[in-house]
Formats: sequence, C-alpha cells, structure tokens
Amino acid sequence: FGKRLFMFNKVRMPARITVIAAAVIFAAATPLIIDAATGSSASNLSSHSLYRGELQQKPAQERFGMLTMQRIDISRLLFGTKVELRDVEDDYDETAALKSSNVSKPKAHKVADKLPSGNDDVNSITNYVSKVKPTYTNEYTGMFKGYNVIFLSAESFSHYCIDKDLTPNLYKMYSEGFQFDNYYTPGWGVSTTDGEYVNLTGIIPKAGVWSFSQSAEHKVYFPFSLAQQAHNYGYEEIRAYHNHDYTYYDRDKYLTNIGYKYKGVGNGLKLDEIVWPNSDLDMINHSVDDYINADSFSVYYMTVSGHGSWSDWNMMAIRHKDEIENSRFKNYSTDCKVYLAANIELDLAVGKLMKSLKKAGKLDNTVICLTADHYPYALDDVDGVSELAGHKVDDTFEKYKNAWLMWSGSMKKSVKVNTYCSSLDVLPTLSNLLGYEYDSRMLMGTDVFSGKDPLVVFLDRSFITQNGRFNANTDTYKAFKDASGKDDLQKLQSIVSNKFTVSRMMMENDYYRKVFGSKGFKPSNAKTYLKSK
Repeated sequence: FGKRLFMFNKVRMPARITVIAAAVIFAAATPLIIDAATGSSASNLSSHSLYRGELQQKPAQERFGMLTMQRIDISRLLFGTKVELRDVEDDYDETAALKSSNVSKPKAHKVADKLPSGNDDVNSITNYVSKVKPTYTNEYTGMFKGYNVIFLSAESFSHYCIDKDLTPNLYKMYSEGFQFDNYYTPGWGVSTTDGEYVNLTGIIPKAGVWSFSQSAEHKVYFPFSLAQQAHNYGYEEIRAYHNHDYTYYDRDKYLTNIGYKYKGVGNGLKLDEIVWPNSDLDMINHSVDDYINADSFSVYYMTVSGHGSWSDWNMMAIRHKDEIENSRFKNYSTDCKVYLAANIELDLAVGKLMKSLKKAGKLDNTVICLTADHYPYALDDVDGVSELAGHKVDDTFEKYKNAWLMWSGSMKKSVKVNTYCSSLDVLPTLSNLLGYEYDSRMLMGTDVFSGKDPLVVFLDRSFITQNGRFNANTDTYKAFKDASGKDDLQKLQSIVSNKFTVSRMMMENDYYRKVFGSKGFKPSNAKTYLKSK
C-alpha cells in the first residue's frame, strides 16, 4: 500500500548493522538463555534433557517452539547426536527384594558375564549396564514355563473397550487373569510401529525415524524378543500375522528380523473380504490352523479392526451397530459408539482363539497377552477419551492409562496388581512368567513382580513412580496420598534421560550382538525347558 498507509524510509548503514548485530546476538544467545533456564535444578532437568539430550520432536516443539525444534533437528541430522549419559547410582534394594520374592534361592535376571568395549557409544552403554542392578526370580517366575504364547498388539485398544456384555472374552481375560490397574501405554513418535517396538523389544524407540524399520535395515539383533526366545527354546511354530497390507511400516522386514515367520494381506494371509478396516476375526479364522496343532508355538498378532478414524460408521462398526445402539452406550457420541463397536470384532477374534485352543486341548498351557499399540488418539478431536471415562482426563497422564490383559485357562483366580507399570514392562514381566532367561539390565522396563521401584516414562519426560508423578510440561510434582516414600526428582530425571539415550545407542550400535557375538544368546535351560509344560 506504499505511502498511503505506512512510511518506509531507507535505513542508513549504521542502523542496518545495529539491527543485524542485534539479531545475531539474539540468535546466538538463545541456546545460552535456554541452558540457563533449564540448568541443573531438579525442576528443569526435563527441559534440559529435551534440549541437549535425545530430541523428541513433538514435546520439544511444544516446549521450545517450532523454529528451535527444527534448528536442533537439522543440527542433529547434519552433525549427529552426541549425548552424555548421566552418572546415576542404582539404589535398588536387593536385600528387601530378595526377602519379598517368596522363593528359596532367587537367581538374578542376568545372562551376560562379560560386556563389550568399542567406540564411545558402546563403552557408554557398557558402563551404564554394569551399574544397573539386575532383578531376581520371584514367586511368579516360571508360572507359565513351557507354555505356548499368543501376543496381540491391539490397534488403538483401551480399557474402555472391556464390557461384560459387549466384549465378554476381553472381560473374561481381565476378570480371571492379571489385573494391572495402574498400567499405561505412553505415546511414542511413530504411531503404531513405535508401540509395537516397545511391546516387542522392551526399549524406547529412537526419535525421528521408524525405529523398527531402521533396525531391520541394519539387521539389529534382539535376543530377548519373544520370537527369538522361542527359537532359543526350540518352539516348533513361531509366527506373526497382520490383517492389512503386509509391507505397511515395513512389517515384512522387522517382524522377520526379530524372528517371526510372517503373513499379512498380500503375502499369504487370505481374508474372506478386503474392507477397511479388515476383520480381526477373519484374520484368526485364516491363521489359527497354521499353528494350533503344533507341539509348541509362539504367535504374534497386530490387529487392525479398531483402527481410527471413528467419525462415521466404518465397516467393522457397522457389523455391531445394533449391539451398541441397544446398550448403555446408545447416547454416546458417534465417534465413541463407532470406536466401541469396532472393538467388538477384536473381542470375537479373542473368543475364536479361546475356542480353538480349547478344542485342541491347549487352553490350559497357552498364555494370551493383549495390550495396545497406543491409546485411541483419533478421538482427540472430540475429546472422546474424556467421554468414555465420564470425566475430563488430563493429557499428560490419564489419557495414556490403559489395559494389559494376560490370561491362561490354567489360572484358578485373578491376580490384582497395583504396581504402576507401562508397555515397557510387558516384555520383562512376560519373560519372567515364562521362565525365560534374560538380562534385565539391558531392558528399559522392569518385571512388575521383581520388587524394583516402578517407573512409568512418557515421551515428554514426565513420569510416574509408586510415590507420585512429575509433569515435565509444568515442572510440577504431585505426591500420592498413600505414598510410602519420597522421590528424588533430580535422580529420577537423570534415569529417565538415560533410558532414552541408551535405547537409541543400543539400536544404532547393535549392542546385543556385540554382547553375545555372532552365535547369539543361548539360554542354559533350553534343552529341558519345553519338557516342563
């Protein structure tokens, strides 16, 4: 609009130099200002960790702004990531844990006698692992020893899907199995595949990449995955299935890399009908005969029936629309009704598994483990999680609360578990229940029954312990009313930071292979293991 609205006069050179100098000083001073603001005080270590430590784009963007996050991201891309691990003493009370383990001769979950040396990263990981105290066997060790395993990562699953009338099979698993009432599925960076990565490897995904894809590309070795353990112990059938395009997220690469023989739509899994989303029940119908008559099997399913969005009635929800409209959920919003209806198909799939196992006489020596890849975030636009909960849920913690179902026909009664835990704890806990030998120091989660202090870690560096919870976004800590101890915030934030860094370095450096060599890990009880079932 020129001079009609504004006057733009030429700026003389001294003024230009002053403005440019001010801009340069401001840009250069920004990291120093942030460092000062996120220094060594306990309340600011989470911000310092985000800025100087492992970059997680979403929380970094929310904390520092888009431009700062992009600048850090580009810098890491060009010059790599160099993050120093913090020296933290492991205060796990082994004596108390051993006394409460209720076993006469507890053994350490530790299988590596010698740790490797190498480049700076490998040496840092080894130094970290050597200082972590292992957990020990306990009264639940080997409860499912020699059992067959069926593990389901259920798409967008939540505990709100469990209903006595609408999902009786899921309800049976919860009411008769392990009841993890303080369980969380934190959101990671890359939606479903990062959720699978945590479920199946027990370590945190690397930020900014598809961790499972990258690990498969470099043939990273995961000796403690359920599939690899099944190979170690001589299971006859070790299979994985997904009722969507078999190449999606590179599943054909990473599921085979961790030890499974894999089928999806397009490479062997035949479904009666290809729709969106596809049927979980259809997947079970066309896969269960592959392994059900084997002497031993370890099977993994990545489901898809519960996939968002749910703003309109999708093909799975339409099948169960009448059931929802005639239930106590009939007055819910369309999004919530569609979500719940679609998950009835998951329940039917679980029911089919149970019937097939019973018919084959294997219901009592098979453990079924089911948890989510992530919370139903496609409901966020309508605040659907709050609607399902019946109250406003907070976005830092409660939104990620979920269900972890673990059940076998051999269980005579349910087991209530109040310990705070997350998807990182699934692999070590299930490994302990199965009586597998593994090294607890090399996983970022913990066997829930070990007696080790629980720690639920979230992407933004918030965390929950048995004593309270720390919100990294507001730098606030809230102790639980019934807390039996006090948390050392500075120490816990250092532990959280280390978990992210160690997880990345382990994947980038193929650390497990360096520990166990080209022949891999071989458990000492492999020859007698399956004889115990």
